[in-house]
Amino acid sequence: MITIEERLTSKVPGITSVFINFEYNKDIVEEIKQIPCFNFSKRTKEWEIPIVYLAQVIDRLCCFDDIQLTCCTIDIPEHIEYQLGDYRTQPFAYQKEGIQFGLNTPRWLLLDPPGLGKTLQITYLAEELHRREGIEHCLIICGINTLKLNWKKEISKHSKLSCMVLGEYVSKTGKRMYGGIDKRLEQLNSPINEFFIITNIETLRDDRIINAIMENKHNHFDMMIVDEIHKCKGHSSQQGNNLLKLSSKYMIGATGTLLLNNPLDAYVPLKWIGVDRSTWSNFENYYQIKSNGITKEFIGYRNIDTMKKQLELYSLRRPKSLLNLPPKNIIYELVEMEPAQREFYNQVAQGIKDEVDKVVLKPAAVLSLILRLRQVTALPSILTTKDIPSSKFNRVCDLCSEIVSNGEKVVIFSTFKETVKELAKALQEYNPLIGTGDIPDEIISENNTKFQTDDQYKVFIGTWQKCGTGLTLTAANNVIFVDTPYTDGAFQQACDRVYRIGTDKPVCVYVIVTEDSIDERVREIVEDKEAISDFVLDGKLLDIGCGAAALTVRCAKAFQKAQITAMDYWGVEWNYAKEQCEKNAQIEGVVDHISFQKGDAAKLDFPDETFDAAVSNFVFHEVRTAKDKRDVVKEALRVVKKGGVFSFQDMFSQKSLYGDMEEFVKSLKEEGISEVHYIGNLEKKLDFIPGFVTTPWMISGMGIIYGKK
Repeated sequence: MITIEERLTSKVPGITSVFINFEYNKDIVEEIKQIPCFNFSKRTKEWEIPIVYLAQVIDRLCCFDDIQLTCCTIDIPEHIEYQLGDYRTQPFAYQKEGIQFGLNTPRWLLLDPPGLGKTLQITYLAEELHRREGIEHCLIICGINTLKLNWKKEISKHSKLSCMVLGEYVSKTGKRMYGGIDKRLEQLNSPINEFFIITNIETLRDDRIINAIMENKHNHFDMMIVDEIHKCKGHSSQQGNNLLKLSSKYMIGATGTLLLNNPLDAYVPLKWIGVDRSTWSNFENYYQIKSNGITKEFIGYRNIDTMKKQLELYSLRRPKSLLNLPPKNIIYELVEMEPAQREFYNQVAQGIKDEVDKVVLKPAAVLSLILRLRQVTALPSILTTKDIPSSKFNRVCDLCSEIVSNGEKVVIFSTFKETVKELAKALQEYNPLIGTGDIPDEIISENNTKFQTDDQYKVFIGTWQKCGTGLTLTAANNVIFVDTPYTDGAFQQACDRVYRIGTDKPVCVYVIVTEDSIDERVREIVEDKEAISDFVLDGKLLDIGCGAAALTVRCAKAFQKAQITAMDYWGVEWNYAKEQCEKNAQIEGVVDHISFQKGDAAKLDFPDETFDAAVSNFVFHEVRTAKDKRDVVKEALRVVKKGGVFSFQDMFSQKSLYGDMEEFVKSLKEEGISEVHYIGNLEKKLDFIPGFVTTPWMISGMGIIYGKK
């Protein structure tokens, strides 16, 4: 007898997994090892497999012996609506919702986008827990060092409870100082009167700090917060590894950009709050698809719906539209290099190629070389003493002058501190304030206050690495990027210094891109990462021609946090309608995040670039309002965001409908669709399709086109 029991996970990803017991059989073991992700416990002699592979496990093992399957149900605690106390600052309704969520969920992730006031929600949740349960201390760990002073300022402004920055003390001369690890240890090992204790993630690199927090005789940390927890994604780093050793009754990871690069970024945040118990290798194997063989090349991602379910239960994320902010316009400006700058750029590019060809370089070394190209587009003088002009630098100065002359303030971000300082010299008539990594946090905080309150300061210039988080710069309604980060998350974080609570005018974000340069490639990378992050967290999906909603329901179950729109013509000649779709969705339990609407696939009633993904199944050839069915495909692609994905199945191999598909795919690429893949005559390649279905009057000429816009 082979017993398979569903229980809460132990060492593999997901919420539940299946545990397999059997009398040792080498062949059964080999079959289990064919599953992409598994774990064997030497203590219990059980094999643990993610629940998504249950059908595959049964199919592989049923030929060996009888199987006894036991499934479990998870009891989700009833949500209690608490009577909240009085606060120094009145929170918004959605912030009260966040406080209520925290009172009902001891360990969770707050994933609101930047600008929605995560600090205020956490502060007042801590106040509630102090009042209700008498928690002694709340430890706040800042993923970015500069946030320490911002937390202290916000707590002092909004909370009645006291706070301190770990290591802070007043010298004999009365000057406020910040001590190193020894000073922080001294304070941790002595009674602390303040309720909120603030430190930075780098402090956790010292094992003595971890021991002082977890085995403290004087101070009990009942609540722990990690702000900007996405900065702690390195599970193998000293600080990431030590973070996973910290535990308390109440734990919150806060970030507006959980997935900066890919779904694997969620490992440390999910593991820290105890939602995911898997090992890193199992987590990686579960979510990544790699090629067979020695090289194990990365192919793509899978099982994303598992992560979506975890986030649905143990995280809270609300859209920024809750704030009813004025519009934010992102404007990409192309500039052409001056001849001298182009010549220098080409020389640097050729030098990089030569250097790479000579030796095998590590990725970090290659990135360092590529960084040179970005420096050339921003400010050639970083790399050379020659007087080489920068088209981008000159355009930023002109744009800044134009904005200030209209009586408005502007924030300028760059990757390089040298660019920041040269811009400050060029724009000195506007009293620019700056913020870079070599400027003390206290000075940057003072500059922030000056910019917000004093009209004589019109320009704030900083590196996005230093000033892209923690600051509030809403006195400006213009942002200029000399060059952008490599991730959309960091880009949005920087934008949201201006676009957040307190913004009362439309915001213009100018991104200056040097034509035919590394800038254009960086923009593509950012868009690729944005597509992955948006769809995992809260993507929008369109099902074109949903019929009776079979595919719609399947998508809704797979992507439980996606906002799904399903449309169809629902003419009288079809035996289904909108009401039946809604009923089907209700029966399947997914009606809450699907909206159905009548429409014409040849003229979709949505603005350009509305959806993160679009699907359609055997619909386009039926659209009678379009003579050329290729126009229906183009219309579907119109509403997909740049970087979004699509998958359409239809009679694409029938030339009478679509003509030469190779030519059509080529034309789509020429029109700007970055990736288009076509598989034709599917009925001849899929062995599960009955022969009678593939006759010319049924569905012969099946094909699928999929890719990324």
